[in-house]
Amino acid sequence: MSPFIKLEPPPLVEEDNEIARRINEILQEFHTGLAYGEKVSVNLNLLIQECDEVMTFETEKAYPHYVKAFALAMEEAYTDALRECDEAINLDPQNAYPHYVKAVIFYLMDFKKFKKEAISECRTAVNLERENALFHFTLAEMYSHGSSKREILNALTEYVNATNLDPGNLHYHLKRAEYLEKQGLIDRAIEEYKVMINLNPRDLNFQSRLRLLMMKEKSARRFERNERVLITFFLFLVVFLLIFFPLVTPMITWLYSFSSHYELEIPLLLIYAILWALLWKSARSFNKLVIKERLREIDEESNS
Repeated sequence: MSPFIKLEPPPLVEEDNEIARRINEILQEFHTGLAYGEKVSVNLNLLIQECDEVMTFETEKAYPHYVKAFALAMEEAYTDALRECDEAINLDPQNAYPHYVKAVIFYLMDFKKFKKEAISECRTAVNLERENALFHFTLAEMYSHGSSKREILNALTEYVNATNLDPGNLHYHLKRAEYLEKQGLIDRAIEEYKVMINLNPRDLNFQSRLRLLMMKEKSARRFERNERVLITFFLFLVVFLLIFFPLVTPMITWLYSFSSHYELEIPLLLIYAILWALLWKSARSFNKLVIKERLREIDEESNS
Protein backbone atom coordinates (compact mmCIF):
# COMPACT_ATOMS: atom_id res chain seq x y z
CA MET A 1 0.00 0.00 0.00
CA SER A 2 1.36 3.42 -0.92
CA PRO A 3 -0.55 6.20 0.83
CA PHE A 4 -1.36 9.21 -1.31
CA ILE A 5 -3.03 12.29 0.08
CA LYS A 6 -5.06 14.63 -2.09
CA LEU A 7 -6.04 18.15 -1.12
CA GLU A 8 -9.78 18.49 -0.56
CA PRO A 9 -11.58 21.80 -1.32
CA PRO A 10 -12.58 24.19 1.47
CA PRO A 11 -16.16 24.43 2.74
CA LEU A 12 -18.44 26.94 1.04
CA VAL A 13 -18.06 30.55 2.15
CA GLU A 14 -20.65 31.73 4.67
CA GLU A 15 -20.93 35.25 3.29
CA ASP A 16 -23.85 36.91 1.51
CA ASN A 17 -22.36 39.06 -1.21
CA GLU A 18 -21.79 38.81 -4.94
CA ILE A 19 -18.12 37.83 -4.84
CA ALA A 20 -18.70 35.21 -2.17
CA ARG A 21 -21.44 33.71 -4.33
CA ARG A 22 -19.07 33.55 -7.31
CA ILE A 23 -16.41 31.89 -5.17
CA ASN A 24 -18.99 29.40 -3.92
CA GLU A 25 -20.04 28.56 -7.46
CA ILE A 26 -16.45 27.56 -8.28
CA LEU A 27 -16.01 25.65 -5.03
CA GLN A 28 -19.30 23.86 -5.60
CA GLU A 29 -17.88 22.41 -8.81
CA PHE A 30 -15.07 20.85 -6.77
CA HIS A 31 -17.46 19.47 -4.16
CA THR A 32 -19.79 18.05 -6.82
CA GLY A 33 -16.92 16.41 -8.68
CA LEU A 34 -15.62 15.02 -5.38
CA ALA A 35 -19.02 13.54 -4.52
CA TYR A 36 -19.32 11.77 -7.89
CA GLY A 37 -15.66 10.84 -8.21
CA GLU A 38 -15.22 12.97 -11.32
CA LYS A 39 -12.20 14.95 -12.45
CA VAL A 40 -12.95 18.66 -12.13
CA SER A 41 -11.75 21.17 -14.69
CA VAL A 42 -11.97 24.60 -13.07
CA ASN A 43 -10.33 27.91 -13.89
CA LEU A 44 -8.16 28.23 -10.79
CA ASN A 45 -6.84 31.60 -11.93
CA LEU A 46 -10.39 32.94 -11.82
CA LEU A 47 -10.75 31.65 -8.25
CA ILE A 48 -7.48 33.37 -7.28
CA GLN A 49 -8.67 36.63 -8.86
CA GLU A 50 -11.95 36.50 -6.97
CA CYS A 51 -10.08 36.00 -3.70
CA ASP A 52 -7.73 38.88 -4.47
CA GLU A 53 -10.74 41.11 -5.11
CA VAL A 54 -12.24 40.21 -1.72
CA MET A 55 -8.94 41.04 0.00
CA THR A 56 -9.05 44.61 -1.33
CA PHE A 57 -12.08 45.51 0.82
CA GLU A 58 -12.30 42.63 3.36
CA THR A 59 -8.86 42.88 4.98
CA GLU A 60 -9.88 41.09 8.19
CA LYS A 61 -11.49 38.05 6.57
CA ALA A 62 -9.63 34.74 6.61
CA TYR A 63 -11.62 32.89 3.94
CA PRO A 64 -10.18 34.58 0.83
CA HIS A 65 -6.69 33.65 2.05
CA TYR A 66 -7.35 29.94 2.65
CA VAL A 67 -9.45 29.62 -0.51
CA LYS A 68 -6.63 31.23 -2.45
CA ALA A 69 -4.16 28.90 -0.68
CA PHE A 70 -6.20 25.93 -1.91
CA ALA A 71 -6.16 27.25 -5.49
CA LEU A 72 -2.42 27.98 -5.37
CA ALA A 73 -1.71 24.52 -3.95
CA MET A 74 -3.72 22.96 -6.78
CA GLU A 75 -1.45 24.89 -9.16
CA GLU A 76 1.57 23.58 -7.19
CA ALA A 77 2.58 27.10 -6.15
CA TYR A 78 3.33 25.75 -2.68
CA THR A 79 5.40 28.63 -1.28
CA ASP A 80 2.72 31.21 -2.09
CA ALA A 81 0.04 28.85 -0.76
CA LEU A 82 1.85 28.48 2.57
CA ARG A 83 2.06 32.25 2.87
CA GLU A 84 -1.71 32.56 2.35
CA CYS A 85 -2.33 29.83 4.94
CA ASP A 86 -0.24 31.69 7.51
CA GLU A 87 -2.20 34.86 6.80
CA ALA A 88 -5.51 33.00 7.24
CA ILE A 89 -4.30 31.49 10.53
CA ASN A 90 -3.27 34.92 11.82
CA LEU A 91 -6.73 36.29 11.02
CA ASP A 92 -8.67 33.27 12.33
CA PRO A 93 -6.55 31.05 14.64
CA GLN A 94 -9.50 28.73 15.43
CA ASN A 95 -10.11 27.78 11.80
CA ALA A 96 -8.85 24.25 11.18
CA TYR A 97 -8.87 24.27 7.38
CA PRO A 98 -5.70 26.41 6.82
CA HIS A 99 -3.77 24.03 9.08
CA TYR A 100 -5.07 21.10 7.05
CA VAL A 101 -3.97 22.81 3.80
CA LYS A 102 -0.50 23.45 5.25
CA ALA A 103 -0.23 19.81 6.31
CA VAL A 104 -1.10 18.53 2.84
CA ILE A 105 1.27 21.04 1.19
CA PHE A 106 4.16 19.85 3.37
CA TYR A 107 3.22 16.29 2.44
CA LEU A 108 3.16 17.08 -1.28
CA MET A 109 6.37 19.13 -1.21
CA ASP A 110 8.61 16.53 0.43
CA PHE A 111 7.13 14.42 3.19
CA LYS A 112 10.48 12.93 4.25
CA LYS A 113 11.89 16.42 4.73
CA PHE A 114 8.77 18.07 6.22
CA LYS A 115 7.27 15.07 8.02
CA LYS A 116 7.35 16.73 11.45
CA GLU A 117 5.72 19.92 10.15
CA ALA A 118 3.05 18.04 8.18
CA ILE A 119 1.99 15.87 11.12
CA SER A 120 2.07 18.84 13.50
CA GLU A 121 -0.22 20.93 11.28
CA CYS A 122 -2.60 18.03 10.69
CA ARG A 123 -2.71 17.26 14.42
CA THR A 124 -3.60 20.92 15.05
CA ALA A 125 -6.43 20.70 12.51
CA VAL A 126 -7.74 17.55 14.25
CA ASN A 127 -7.59 19.23 17.67
CA LEU A 128 -9.49 22.28 16.38
CA GLU A 129 -12.17 20.21 14.62
CA ARG A 130 -12.37 16.77 16.20
CA GLU A 131 -15.54 15.77 14.35
CA ASN A 132 -13.96 16.15 10.92
CA ALA A 133 -13.35 12.68 9.45
CA LEU A 134 -11.18 14.05 6.64
CA PHE A 135 -8.62 15.49 9.06
CA HIS A 136 -8.41 12.22 11.01
CA PHE A 137 -8.03 10.24 7.78
CA THR A 138 -5.29 12.55 6.49
CA LEU A 139 -3.42 12.21 9.76
CA ALA A 140 -3.75 8.42 9.57
CA GLU A 141 -2.29 8.41 6.06
CA MET A 142 0.66 10.46 7.25
CA TYR A 143 1.35 8.17 10.19
CA SER A 144 1.02 5.13 7.92
CA HIS A 145 4.35 6.04 6.31
CA GLY A 146 6.14 5.29 9.59
CA SER A 147 7.38 1.95 10.85
CA SER A 148 7.74 2.54 14.59
CA LYS A 149 5.23 1.00 16.99
CA ARG A 150 4.04 4.47 18.03
CA GLU A 151 3.40 5.53 14.43
CA ILE A 152 1.58 2.26 13.65
CA LEU A 153 -0.69 2.67 16.68
CA ASN A 154 -1.34 6.33 15.83
CA ALA A 155 -2.24 5.40 12.25
CA LEU A 156 -4.61 2.65 13.41
CA THR A 157 -6.23 5.03 15.93
CA GLU A 158 -6.83 7.74 13.34
CA TYR A 159 -8.22 5.26 10.79
CA VAL A 160 -10.71 4.11 13.44
CA ASN A 161 -11.65 7.73 14.18
CA ALA A 162 -12.15 8.49 10.48
CA THR A 163 -14.33 5.46 9.78
CA ASN A 164 -16.38 6.05 12.94
CA LEU A 165 -17.03 9.67 12.00
CA ASP A 166 -17.84 8.82 8.37
CA PRO A 167 -18.95 5.15 8.42
CA GLY A 168 -20.31 5.27 4.87
CA ASN A 169 -17.01 6.32 3.28
CA LEU A 170 -15.74 3.30 1.35
CA HIS A 171 -12.38 4.93 0.65
CA TYR A 172 -11.65 5.30 4.37
CA HIS A 173 -12.60 1.67 5.04
CA LEU A 174 -10.48 0.48 2.10
CA LYS A 175 -7.39 2.35 3.26
CA ARG A 176 -7.88 1.06 6.78
CA ALA A 177 -8.24 -2.51 5.50
CA GLU A 178 -5.10 -2.20 3.36
CA TYR A 179 -3.12 -0.87 6.31
CA LEU A 180 -4.35 -3.63 8.61
CA GLU A 181 -3.31 -6.19 6.03
CA LYS A 182 0.10 -4.55 5.69
CA GLN A 183 0.59 -4.87 9.46
CA GLY A 184 -0.32 -8.57 9.35
CA LEU A 185 -3.66 -8.02 11.13
CA ILE A 186 -5.52 -10.16 8.60
CA ASP A 187 -8.53 -10.89 10.82
CA ARG A 188 -9.14 -7.16 11.28
CA ALA A 189 -8.74 -6.50 7.57
CA ILE A 190 -11.37 -9.18 6.87
CA GLU A 191 -13.81 -7.36 9.16
CA GLU A 192 -13.27 -4.14 7.19
CA TYR A 193 -13.91 -5.85 3.85
CA LYS A 194 -17.14 -7.30 5.26
CA VAL A 195 -18.20 -3.76 6.19
CA MET A 196 -17.39 -2.56 2.67
CA ILE A 197 -19.40 -5.40 1.11
CA ASN A 198 -22.38 -4.45 3.30
CA LEU A 199 -22.03 -0.85 2.10
CA ASN A 200 -21.64 -1.86 -1.55
CA PRO A 201 -22.77 -5.48 -2.15
CA ARG A 202 -22.32 -5.20 -5.93
CA ASP A 203 -18.59 -4.52 -5.81
CA LEU A 204 -16.98 -7.78 -6.97
CA ASN A 205 -13.48 -6.53 -6.15
CA PHE A 206 -14.29 -6.37 -2.43
CA GLN A 207 -15.73 -9.90 -2.50
CA SER A 208 -12.71 -11.25 -4.38
CA ARG A 209 -10.32 -9.54 -1.98
CA LEU A 210 -12.24 -10.93 1.00
CA ARG A 211 -11.93 -14.49 -0.32
CA LEU A 212 -8.18 -14.07 -0.85
CA LEU A 213 -7.74 -12.66 2.64
CA MET A 214 -9.67 -15.53 4.21
CA MET A 215 -7.37 -18.02 2.44
CA LYS A 216 -4.38 -15.99 3.58
CA GLU A 217 -5.65 -16.02 7.16
CA LYS A 218 -5.83 -19.84 7.18
CA SER A 219 -2.22 -20.07 5.98
CA ALA A 220 -1.16 -17.42 8.49
CA ARG A 221 -2.73 -19.35 11.36
CA ARG A 222 -0.81 -22.50 10.46
CA PHE A 223 2.40 -20.51 10.15
CA GLU A 224 1.82 -18.77 13.49
CA ARG A 225 1.34 -22.13 15.24
CA ASN A 226 4.70 -23.38 13.91
CA GLU A 227 6.26 -20.05 14.72
CA ARG A 228 5.06 -20.19 18.33
CA VAL A 229 6.66 -23.64 18.76
CA LEU A 230 10.01 -22.35 17.49
CA ILE A 231 9.84 -19.20 19.60
CA THR A 232 8.94 -21.21 22.73
CA PHE A 233 11.91 -23.49 22.13
CA PHE A 234 14.21 -20.52 21.59
CA LEU A 235 13.04 -18.74 24.77
CA PHE A 236 13.47 -21.95 26.74
CA LEU A 237 17.03 -22.21 25.37
CA VAL A 238 17.81 -18.61 26.37
CA VAL A 239 16.48 -19.15 29.91
CA PHE A 240 18.46 -22.38 30.17
CA LEU A 241 21.66 -20.63 29.10
CA LEU A 242 21.10 -17.78 31.57
CA ILE A 243 20.43 -20.12 34.49
CA PHE A 244 23.29 -22.50 33.76
CA PHE A 245 25.72 -19.90 32.37
CA PRO A 246 28.71 -21.01 34.52
CA LEU A 247 28.30 -24.56 33.23
CA VAL A 248 27.60 -23.57 29.65
CA THR A 249 30.57 -21.22 29.23
CA PRO A 250 33.23 -24.00 29.15
CA MET A 251 31.02 -25.94 26.78
CA ILE A 252 30.81 -22.97 24.37
CA THR A 253 34.60 -22.52 24.57
CA TRP A 254 35.13 -26.20 23.83
CA LEU A 255 32.63 -26.06 20.96
CA TYR A 256 34.47 -23.10 19.42
CA SER A 257 37.88 -24.79 19.69
CA PHE A 258 36.42 -28.04 18.35
CA SER A 259 34.86 -26.25 15.35
CA SER A 260 38.13 -24.41 14.68
CA HIS A 261 40.14 -27.63 14.80
CA TYR A 262 37.85 -29.41 12.36
CA GLU A 263 37.12 -26.31 10.24
CA LEU A 264 33.44 -26.12 11.23
CA GLU A 265 33.26 -22.35 11.69
CA ILE A 266 30.69 -21.87 8.92
CA PRO A 267 28.12 -24.35 10.34
CA LEU A 268 28.59 -22.76 13.77
CA LEU A 269 28.01 -19.30 12.32
CA LEU A 270 24.86 -20.61 10.65
CA ILE A 271 23.60 -21.82 14.02
CA TYR A 272 24.29 -18.38 15.52
CA ALA A 273 22.46 -16.73 12.61
CA ILE A 274 19.43 -18.98 13.12
CA LEU A 275 19.35 -18.16 16.85
CA TRP A 276 19.51 -14.41 16.13
CA ALA A 277 16.77 -14.75 13.52
CA LEU A 278 14.57 -16.48 16.08
CA LEU A 279 15.26 -13.68 18.56
CA TRP A 280 14.27 -11.07 15.97
CA LYS A 281 11.14 -13.04 15.09
CA SER A 282 10.21 -13.30 18.77
CA ALA A 283 10.46 -9.54 19.15
CA ARG A 284 8.32 -9.02 16.02
CA SER A 285 5.67 -11.43 17.25
CA PHE A 286 5.55 -9.78 20.67
CA ASN A 287 5.26 -6.37 19.01
CA LYS A 288 2.31 -7.62 16.92
CA LEU A 289 0.59 -8.90 20.06
CA VAL A 290 0.99 -5.49 21.69
CA ILE A 291 -0.48 -3.77 18.62
CA LYS A 292 -3.43 -6.20 18.54
CA GLU A 293 -4.17 -5.60 22.22
CA ARG A 294 -3.96 -1.82 21.77
CA LEU A 295 -6.22 -2.02 18.72
CA ARG A 296 -8.78 -3.93 20.78
CA GLU A 297 -8.63 -1.14 23.39
CA ILE A 298 -9.08 1.49 20.66
CA ASP A 299 -12.19 -0.30 19.38
CA GLU A 300 -13.63 -0.50 22.89
CA GLU A 301 -12.95 3.21 23.49
CA SER A 302 -14.57 4.21 20.19
CA ASN A 303 -17.65 2.09 20.89
CA SER A 304 -18.14 3.35 24.44
